[in-house]
Amino acid sequence: MFMFNPDQVEVAISEAQSIPALLGKHMEQEGKNTKIFLMALANYIEKTSPLSKDEIFEKINLEDLQSTSDLSSQMQLLLVHMVKVGVEDGLVTKIYTTGDVARFFGVTVATVNNWLSLKRLTGVEKEARYKQARIPETATYTSATGDVMTIREAAEIYMTNKKRTSVRPLTPSQELQELLHEIIFFEKKYGGELKNTLAQKMEKLTPAEQRDLNEWKHLLQEVEDYRV
Repeated sequence: MFMFNPDQVEVAISEAQSIPALLGKHMEQEGKNTKIFLMALANYIEKTSPLSKDEIFEKINLEDLQSTSDLSSQMQLLLVHMVKVGVEDGLVTKIYTTGDVARFFGVTVATVNNWLSLKRLTGVEKEARYKQARIPETATYTSATGDVMTIREAAEIYMTNKKRTSVRPLTPSQELQELLHEIIFFEKKYGGELKNTLAQKMEKLTPAEQRDLNEWKHLLQEVEDYRV
C-alpha cells in the first residue's frame, strides 16, 4: 500500500480535479459512453466503499446528465472522492471469519454461509487457501426486508451489547460444540444422519426441507474444516 505525505495528497486531489477538463473534447464526442463509464465508477464506489457512498451519492446525479460540463463536474466529484479515500491515513479494513459474523448477528455459521450463497452478504471474497470466507468490515448484509447494514456496524452493535451483558466470546472449542449441537438437532428432526435422510429422499423436497438440507450440509462442512 502506498503512503502519502500532505504535499502528495494535494497533488493527487489537484490531478483528480484537472483530468475531467482535459477530457472535455472526448466527452463532447462520446457523451453517452462517458456516462456509462461514470455509472461504472459509481457502482465501484458503492461496492467497495459502502460507508462513504451516501456522502458522495448525495452530490452526484447520473440520471440527468446533458452537457459536457455536467459530465465533467460529475466525473470530478467521483475522482476526487476516490483519491481522498485512497490517500486517507490509517484506513485499515478489519477482516472477520464466518464465525465472527455469526456471533455479531446471533446466528449459526451455516446461516452466514447461506447468506453468502444467496448473495445476502456482498463485498466478500472466498479464496481457496482459506478454510472460511474472509469477510471485510466494509461488506454489507441485506436482510429479508431489504434493510442494509455493514459488518462494521453489526460488530459495533455486538460489542456494545457484549459490554452491557458481559458475555464472553465463544472459544473455537465452544464454537465447534455449537455446530455439533446444530447437527444433532437436524438428526433428531429427521431421524438419522443427512446421508440417510434428506440426501436420499426421492420425492421433491419442500422449501423448508431444502433450507434444512442446505444448512445441514454447511454445518457438516464447517465441522470438517475445524477438524482439518
